[in-house]
Amino acid sequence: MPPTPPVYRPAALVRAELEGTFQKLKNVRWKIRSPQNDRYQCIAWAACRTDCKVWPNPSPPETCWPESVDPDNYVENFVAAFATFGYEPCGNDVGFELGYQKVAIYADENREVQHMARQGLLGSGWLSKIGDYEDILHPDVYCLESDLYGHFELALRRPWRVAISKLSIFQCVWHTVKFWFYRLIHPSWNMKEVQARPLR
Repeated sequence: MPPTPPVYRPAALVRAELEGTFQKLKNVRWKIRSPQNDRYQCIAWAACRTDCKVWPNPSPPETCWPESVDPDNYVENFVAAFATFGYEPCGNDVGFELGYQKVAIYADENREVQHMARQGLLGSGWLSKIGDYEDILHPDVYCLESDLYGHFELALRRPWRVAISKLSIFQCVWHTVKFWFYRLIHPSWNMKEVQARPLR
């Protein structure tokens, strides 16, 4: 099935749905950063891609996964997959480091990966794509710990020079500018009273 066009849902609906699923979001300030889009998901967004879904057991061209990495969704395989993008583990260090780009891995009790987030430019919070829904900016990696996404497991980092050499950092900046422009021209982001539904 081909991906659907981006959907600009009312901000109140998005907030009600996400805060209903991620209870910790109720206690912090977070922002909606993009329209709803099912072309890519959180792992792809962490890798600065919006052209496919990055996940094991790929069925191209909709999904992509490094051929050299085992197609299982355990933490060690995601560490190996992101090593092909220039990342290396940095433990629980999620603080901003000048010259580095960081991503965070979330996993369940079996160490199966459920979600990934990417640190914002110059450490301005963390960016997450919520499944087939919107991208959001949240202040720390712990805001999305939940029954759905499990817990924060591990951070990875790569030097900016590697991100530049792979053109990833330019893709990140381009998507940020593009989504900012989308939010300016689509009034559906205005707050409206609407009924939320659970995330699938």
